[in-house]
Amino acid sequence: MLCGFDDKTAYAQTIVAFTWGPGKEIHIFDGRTNGSIVQARGPLDFGWDPIFLPDEGQGKTYAEMTKKAKNKISHRGKSFVKFQAFLASCESKESA
Repeated sequence: MLCGFDDKTAYAQTIVAFTWGPGKEIHIFDGRTNGSIVQARGPLDFGWDPIFLPDEGQGKTYAEMTKKAKNKISHRGKSFVKFQAFLASCESKESA
């Protein structure tokens, strides 16, 4: 689809939103992994993983990476690490 375009840059993004309840502040945790779109490489069994080449992926598409390597740099992981840090900071405030 992108053969006619010079710019094939892309990013994968996950946004986690959390609130303590109705009327409370909504907290947003944005995880983004920059990369580009390439010809499919690797197993074709999970969505667009074969065509996404993350900048941090050492030349491998998401599909070519081990789950452990992908989880270290994934957009989902980044957003949930931020969410986890937020929850941990709330716990430390409560116990202080």
